Amino acid sequence: MIKQVLNHFQSNPKVGIYYPTSFWMMPDWVNHWLKNKPYGKKFADEWGIEINSDFIPYPVGGMFWARPDALRQLLDKEYSYDDFPSEPLPNDGSELHALERMLGLLAEKNDYKQLFYYPKTSCLTVDKGYVTSHYVNNSVSLRNHLERFEHISFDVFDTLVRRRYFAPDYAKLLLGKDLTSLGYFDSEQEFVKLRNEAEFNVRKSKGFSGDVTIFETYDFLANVYGWSSEQAKNYAEKEFYYDLSMIQPKNEIVDLLNELVVGGRQVTIISDTYYTKDQVSLMLAKVGVSCGYELFVSSELGMRKDNGTLWQYVKDLLPKGQLFIHVGDNAVADAQIPGDFGLQNLHILNPIDKWSAAGFANFSDHNFTLNESEILKWGSLVSDFGRFPFLGE
Repeated sequence: MIKQVLNHFQSNPKVGIYYPTSFWMMPDWVNHWLKNKPYGKKFADEWGIEINSDFIPYPVGGMFWARPDALRQLLDKEYSYDDFPSEPLPNDGSELHALERMLGLLAEKNDYKQLFYYPKTSCLTVDKGYVTSHYVNNSVSLRNHLERFEHISFDVFDTLVRRRYFAPDYAKLLLGKDLTSLGYFDSEQEFVKLRNEAEFNVRKSKGFSGDVTIFETYDFLANVYGWSSEQAKNYAEKEFYYDLSMIQPKNEIVDLLNELVVGGRQVTIISDTYYTKDQVSLMLAKVGVSCGYELFVSSELGMRKDNGTLWQYVKDLLPKGQLFIHVGDNAVADAQIPGDFGLQNLHILNPIDKWSAAGFANFSDHNFTLNESEILKWGSLVSDFGRFPFLGE
């Protein structure tokens, strides 16, 4: 094997870095940025690299071979111990976890290719498809897998429901157009920015503990812009109804949930959201999920999946020995963190991840969130393509 790799480097001068594909027993979502993208931005900005996807090939564990010239920016810099976080490191979410994920991108930035060893076939390859190869599935296989469990929980957004134009902030943009026409804001994009800042400020006022409701965010805006309480409530509800009007089903997952309910399985639906329990129930009813489930909503429980508090709550409620699994699209909140609590999970692809995995064009978050023409042009295509959350249907 060593001879093959050395010969490959010698005969292919544009190969810059080599490492094996991730171990087959690792979870499906191991080749993902997880909590590390904010830390990776420091390296990306320094090296002039654009991060286009949440899924990424990288040397899991940090073991690799490389030409020095492929990583010259990394190797030419002088370092001190103060440049690195103190031990012990968290399981995930640090500059070193981010650096690990930047190595292949840096080699490509320097016009080199990545070379992988795929143990299952004992082959060297430059094909990155292994990153999402575990996400090939079909409805029958998915049903057979989940029917083995007594208790199944589902995420809501991009798991049971999808938005017609995919972009989560499009409802805010539409409301921004209304409020701009009333003279409150200079543009709908300005409103989305200020509305999201208001939500952040409400979270900050709570010490980033618990969660917020959409009504608390609009009460904050009312204090800033002199709206009455009734206006604030009406605008909050209008944003929700814009969103509700665009909600569509993830048909196969909705059908599967209803089959599990009819089959006597315990079903729970869990969402991190600023919408209320009643509002989420309306969205679920619209897509055909109307009975036989228990609903946990972070805005009302004051606990969230993405910080682990809601998963601790769920774990404490589970009867000892009950076979439980959670299904969701967020690699951190729906897979990594429940896994940390010892809860089985099944990670599925959200529409934009499936779109990227299929090799289609990448979209910057800014354009996809705040540019209505881009949302209308691409959003429904992404949403329709991502209706079934696996590849190969």
